[in-house]
Amino acid sequence: MKVLISDNLAPVGEKILREAGLEVDVKTGLPPEELKAIIADYDGLVIRSATKARADIIEAGIKLKVIGRAGIGLDNVDIPAASAKGIVVMNAPDGNAVTAAEHAIAMMTSLARNIPQGPLPTADHERHDALLVAQLAAGDPLAAEQRHEAQRLVDGCPACAALAADLRAVSAAVAHEPVPPHWSSSWAWSGSSCWSWPSGLTSSPCTRR
Repeated sequence: MKVLISDNLAPVGEKILREAGLEVDVKTGLPPEELKAIIADYDGLVIRSATKARADIIEAGIKLKVIGRAGIGLDNVDIPAASAKGIVVMNAPDGNAVTAAEHAIAMMTSLARNIPQGPLPTADHERHDALLVAQLAAGDPLAAEQRHEAQRLVDGCPACAALAADLRAVSAAVAHEPVPPHWSSSWAWSGSSCWSWPSGLTSSPCTRR
């Protein structure tokens, strides 16, 4: 079986494929037309986020059996086109779960403590600082401590599981919810990280709608 790695991949990934007895070619940074011209020679395609596995490229892959995404999202793969040809599309939803969880913690803390607004240059620094203090005194949800706040996370999401552990470390309450029905197809394919912030925020920037 011949596999093409078309995006930058950690050396250990290539090593695992070779040790499994696969013939591996590494050709990164290919323009779409060049990828389309050579894909017919391969049984498998390993990508990250740079390669766009479009319908025409998938159609040209006459031997393709599998497209593997070394990561979570599959927005760069035309899944219907692959399914129509019986090509298995898979991802690695656990791959960067901890990274996503830590990024979420950074965003939540940043918003809760007004960090983005703090260093903004203003003509009247004292007035600006007073405004931030007033927001906290008034109970502004974006200026409140997050300890003991209840955070709602979606069950079955690897990043949410990692995030729950981090949140519990700062004494935040964690509630788990099932995947909403209207997320089912896109969420199941992408493995996207999904959580919501109840403290006055309608949704997280990372929430898949």
